[in-house]
Amino acid sequence: MKRLYVLGACLAISACAPQPSAPVAPAPPPPVAAAPAPMPTNIASFDGEYAGPFELTPAGLSLERSTPICTAYRHGRMSVRNGYVSLRYGNWKGHRLHYRGPVDATGAVRLVHRNADGSLAQLTGQFQNNTFTGEMLRGSCRYTANLVRR
Repeated sequence: MKRLYVLGACLAISACAPQPSAPVAPAPPPPVAAAPAPMPTNIASFDGEYAGPFELTPAGLSLERSTPICTAYRHGRMSVRNGYVSLRYGNWKGHRLHYRGPVDATGAVRLVHRNADGSLAQLTGQFQNNTFTGEMLRGSCRYTANLVRR
């Protein structure tokens, strides 16, 4: 009987002893750094006059061929002064359209034009090496722009 008492006492004491903690999960690896942003440029380096074609992309050809709104080719002129861009060209009716907006330090541009019905047409693109390349979306017409500094 004394043996049972000693065995019970030992079990009670061992139950009160601190238990080892659960294994700790390893710390997650440090986050991977994002790709570095393009190097900022002096905005004045984009100043100048640019000119070139706007060509209708295959996506812009989905309209009926008889619709004159999406003409296959347009010529545009763009002026850049102190970080502000102004683009002008003639639409299919002969009206002069203007797109305006800022250029950021990386050369990225988003220009907008408010149509007569209140909707917006936009041109997005990038200045690089004395050229501007971009895409213009005007209604269902989609054009690529390739302008060169004059």
